[in-house]
Amino acid sequence: MTQRQYFPHLDLLRVVFVFIVLLHHWMAENPFAFLPFGSTIAFVLSGFLLTGPLLKGKESEASYWYTTSRFLARRLLRTLPVYLLVLFIYVIINRYHFRQYFINFLTFTQNYVIAYHKDPITNPIDYIQTWSLAVQEQFYIFLPLFIYLIPNRFHKLFFIFLSVAGLAIRLWYFSLELPFTYNHYTTECCIDCFGIGALISYYHCKHPDQLKKLLANKTLLGILIFLYLCSMPGYYSSSKNELDFIYYSLYNNLYRITERTFVSLLSVWFIAWGIYYPSQTLTKFSTHPIINYTGKISYGIYIYHFLAAATILKGLYAFGLKPNRFEWWVVCLNFLGTFAVAALSFEYIEKPILKLKDKYFGEKAKQPKKEELAT
Repeated sequence: MTQRQYFPHLDLLRVVFVFIVLLHHWMAENPFAFLPFGSTIAFVLSGFLLTGPLLKGKESEASYWYTTSRFLARRLLRTLPVYLLVLFIYVIINRYHFRQYFINFLTFTQNYVIAYHKDPITNPIDYIQTWSLAVQEQFYIFLPLFIYLIPNRFHKLFFIFLSVAGLAIRLWYFSLELPFTYNHYTTECCIDCFGIGALISYYHCKHPDQLKKLLANKTLLGILIFLYLCSMPGYYSSSKNELDFIYYSLYNNLYRITERTFVSLLSVWFIAWGIYYPSQTLTKFSTHPIINYTGKISYGIYIYHFLAAATILKGLYAFGLKPNRFEWWVVCLNFLGTFAVAALSFEYIEKPILKLKDKYFGEKAKQPKKEELAT
């Protein structure tokens, strides 16, 4: 198995992703309401990080499935402990009748429960942010199978298909006037993000010169930014006249349909530019200890942030304070509390398990060759 590459700017991208998510969730009554694309960046990044090892695994001396199983084992050891801990907490307190949905959360199918619920804002599932984790886990299960079954010469076409299919399905659901939640939370409506991430990885592994040529195309980058900015008024449109109706229909507007595609395409520059043209400033900023550490605990920040915010709000109520949860000082408390919980979790729960991950599934762990696995 080829040694995994480390790209420091991806830590910065993780920090940006989790910061965007927190602003979007905690400041919904403020100008940051237009920031629903944190999960999109995470999906593209996941597609990029997963596809490279799988493509190289088919060409390595070790068995493809051995390589894949090692990757999945590392992934589960990284994500499951904290995830199961928080599920256990919610089972105990049973907030909003959580227990009736426990099997869905345990099998990573909760995104469909959330999608089909009638009211996504007052959803009885108080753990709604895990929908994106469910989508990623489903992708991690099925992508290795498809890459294994599809001949190498068709991998690029498959990734292009995913990149187009996600947008096509969202537009189809939109034309059927299905609720916005179908377009946002279902796995099939997210596959273009993973497909574009996979394409970045494919070209990085197979045709880096072509990827560099794409990065140099400033005209294309400018067009993408322009189209994305043009789509944004659709998010704020709230009138029901004929001109605006195509943009606005019970929150199911064209901005929310197309933003995933635009942000995914722009992520090509976010990810690849830092690989091929890392500036001294970007490298210095990405490797700063605060950025590096926040990147390490970003998963915990994402998992704990709703639980931490709810606990802080209850604590304020207990002291006789009844603030609006969108007030700046409450949001600042949420940031501090969530960061503290995520840091403690990383040091005392995740770190010991990560040592097991590195010991048994790390780069230095012995890998059998194909003939050894066949005996």
